[in-house]
Amino acid sequence: MLGFARKKTQAPFVSAIIIAADLGLDEIYDFQITMRTVSSYDNCRSIDEIVMVCPQRQIAQYYDILREHEIIRAVSIIGGGGNRQESVFRGVKAADSRADYFLIHDEPRPLISIDDIERCLDGAIEYGAATLGLALSDTVKICDKTGVILSTPNRAELVTLQAPRAFRGEIYRAAMNKAISQGLIYESDCHMIRREGIKIFVCRGSTHNIKITCEADLALAQAILQFREEGIDQWQTCV
Repeated sequence: MLGFARKKTQAPFVSAIIIAADLGLDEIYDFQITMRTVSSYDNCRSIDEIVMVCPQRQIAQYYDILREHEIIRAVSIIGGGGNRQESVFRGVKAADSRADYFLIHDEPRPLISIDDIERCLDGAIEYGAATLGLALSDTVKICDKTGVILSTPNRAELVTLQAPRAFRGEIYRAAMNKAISQGLIYESDCHMIRREGIKIFVCRGSTHNIKITCEADLALAQAILQFREEGIDQWQTCV
C-alpha cells in the first residue's frame, strides 16, 4: 500500500459522491452517520462539491439537516436508484460537468478523516484510480462448503478495502457509460474499472475508518470518537 504526495499543479475540480447510510437500524442513526460523513468532506479543502444520493422520501429532511450543520460546500441531493450501482451512477451524472475526479463514498464509514480523503485523492491523481485499504492482521483460510480448510492464501497479498474510492473523471464516465449501454451490473466500482483494464492502487487506510453495519459497530464508533477527543494519555489511564 502506498502513500502519495500531490504534484503542485493547478488544483483539479473534485466531486464527492456520498450515498446516504441505510442500515435498517434506526433512521436517526442513518441521518447522523451520513451527516458526519458529509461534514468530513465539507471540511476537506480539496473537495469542490458534494452530491448526496438518498431515498426520494428523505430529500427534504436532508436539506433541513444540511442547513442545521451549516455545510459550506456546494451540495445537491438527489433520489437514489433501484440498486447501489444505479444510485452511484445517478450521483455521478448529477455532478458538475467540470469534475476532474470523483470520490465515491457509498459505505457507512462516518469516521473518515480529511487525511484519508486527501490520501485517496492523491492516489487517483497520480495513477487514475485508487482506493483506501488495510493489510490483514488475521490469518485467512480458504474453506470448502462444509467448513474444511483447503488452503492458506499469502496474507502479504491480501487487503481489506475501505471507502472512498477515487477515479479520474474520464475513466469513470467511460466505464459507466459502457456499463449502462451494455446493461452490465458490477459488484463494485473497482470491479467495473478493472474490467476496463485500469489498474487501481491501494493507498494506506485507517483503522478508525470502520464500516457501520450493526449496533456493535455504533458502540465501537463512539469509543473511537471518545479516543479522539480525550487523546492517547487519557485513554491509557482507563485500560
